Amino acid sequence: MQDAIREIQQLLQAGAFPNEAAISQGVVRRLLGKLGWPEYNPSIVWPEYNVQGTRVDFALCHPPSRPCVFIEVKQPGANESAEQQLFQYAFHAGVPLVILTTGQEWHFYLPAKRGDYGDRRVYGLDLVQRDVAESAKRLERYLNYAAVQTGEAQKNAEHDYEDLSRTRQVVEAIPQAWQSLIEEMDDLLIDLVAEKTESLCGYKPDSTLVQEFLLRLPSTPISPRPALNHRSQIRPQSPKQTASTVHPVSSPPPAVNAQGKAAVKRRTSRQSGTSIHAVTILGRTIETRNNREAIRHVLVEFSRRDSAFLSKFVEYQGDGRQYVSQNPQTIHPNRDDYHKHVWEITGGSGWYMNVNLSTSDSMRFIQIACEVAQLQYGRDVLLTVERNL
Repeated sequence: MQDAIREIQQLLQAGAFPNEAAISQGVVRRLLGKLGWPEYNPSIVWPEYNVQGTRVDFALCHPPSRPCVFIEVKQPGANESAEQQLFQYAFHAGVPLVILTTGQEWHFYLPAKRGDYGDRRVYGLDLVQRDVAESAKRLERYLNYAAVQTGEAQKNAEHDYEDLSRTRQVVEAIPQAWQSLIEEMDDLLIDLVAEKTESLCGYKPDSTLVQEFLLRLPSTPISPRPALNHRSQIRPQSPKQTASTVHPVSSPPPAVNAQGKAAVKRRTSRQSGTSIHAVTILGRTIETRNNREAIRHVLVEFSRRDSAFLSKFVEYQGDGRQYVSQNPQTIHPNRDDYHKHVWEITGGSGWYMNVNLSTSDSMRFIQIACEVAQLQYGRDVLLTVERNL
């Protein structure tokens, strides 16, 4: 399967599939064969299946001659109305899983679910952009012939849809949670602001000063629910996780109302800080003990994907901070003890990274790394941020 995907990637990048017929034969049929489908048995892989006087490109059948999956092939840039057409096919035939593909992009839908077309999309896969192993895993998850026969593939799609549905609810609740933290003057929030202030100027402010600042934030209404990108990889939280951050840290906070002012009170206890405890890159998750390990893992993984990544990073970083360098002294040029605040990324590599960073700065570091690697922070790369016990 992976070898076939690599060859298809090369052909797609070379523009070897000029029309829908070429995509159907060179991509769809080939992958179906690798997934165990008898692609030349028309009672199981039924091309040009008739639905209410129109035709869907492929009907995958189980039992024979009874469609359970529809695949519609469209050329890139020609699929604006394809979702509506595909859902009409599924409605008339009662098919539970439908797929829209351009050969490169594969969109998996559960048409019987609620919401607009995007809300019913389970997963979006780009064969060129995604890691080969991840692409193979997703195709096997939803389209393996044996799994379709046993009903496991449908259960996988249902499970992933429920994960996405829960995530949409979480995204909608995040602004409300932020406003509650402001109003209640949560200890952890005050600590984070104080620690960041100390990292910038060397002095840690009194909690009262932080509280007063939070209360002076300008009025900002709670934003409506953002749309989830069709390529989002959302992983359910494990039981030990207490908080998860997958968005840039620069989002403006909402305002504090009069009740928030009334809620201000001096705190006598303090929580410890937070750190990055897991990194997910293109669906693969690794646990980390701290921010430094998280950053190192990201840099190592991106360098594995692109041997010139670190050199590109040096050219790209331009926000006044030096994150990586082959000369560790340039990372902290004004410190005699600079060697205490850098790590060699891998032994003998000659590349060093800045580790004198707060959690928010570490997240910004990783966000910039994603930009250099041309991956979407919050979509292709997710961070799990937890309170330190």
